[in-house]
Amino acid sequence: MLVVTLIGCSASGPAPAPRPAPAPAGFVVRDVAPGALVLTEPEPWQANLLLVEMPDRSLLLVNAPATEASTRALLAWIGARFGRRRLVVVNTHFHVDASGGNAVLLEAGAEVIGSRDTAALIVARGRSMRESIAAEYATTRPTFAAAIAETRVAPPARLFDPRAGLDLDFGGERVRVVYPGPAHSSDNVVVFLADRGILFGGCMVKGGPSLGNLGDADIARWPESIRVLQAMQPAIVVPGHESRLDAAQLDHTLALLAAPR
Repeated sequence: MLVVTLIGCSASGPAPAPRPAPAPAGFVVRDVAPGALVLTEPEPWQANLLLVEMPDRSLLLVNAPATEASTRALLAWIGARFGRRRLVVVNTHFHVDASGGNAVLLEAGAEVIGSRDTAALIVARGRSMRESIAAEYATTRPTFAAAIAETRVAPPARLFDPRAGLDLDFGGERVRVVYPGPAHSSDNVVVFLADRGILFGGCMVKGGPSLGNLGDADIARWPESIRVLQAMQPAIVVPGHESRLDAAQLDHTLALLAAPR
């Protein structure tokens, strides 16, 4: 078992400097702010994760990779770059691009957090979702299809009431997990690091030409949820799938929602 956490150990003392390490297999890594990295898995959806080194030496990972194979590659890279650290993971919604690797993360000792709604949806729809995606990509991307089919269904272990939200404290720096309302999915939450001006908006924020997968979307209430994010006034906004990181993506998402379909 690959263990990357220090659960139960002291977090006092200066954190060791991150060691140079090649990007994890299949990922692109971008420094977006001091101590904050966006990791992008280019295939098949260009899905973004956010990894932040916190003041107490913990690592905060927003979203899990889609497959167990990519999650193992990510954990190996985290271990090589940062050494043994406490790893806290937040699932922003129930789709596999936010929660697929949960089983591997839990086995590694990570604290995996999600809303009660997200956990319930993973349990209810996780297997059928994997089977559907595997069938869709069986011909065009057979390796990925096989990896999705083999990825176990695992809900987050630490749950919270989405209507109340969740505050996490990492050595004096507060991280807010906020449910702004339904948008890309009924359960989507965002993660806001106010001290750094970083908002992980996930799949409800769009920086590209389309709204993407609308299978679980609430088009009518999505604009209201985006306005909740605008009130936070973030400087950096990490979307679920595109390369942009500017806050103007929030206006762009509203424009896409207002456009005829």
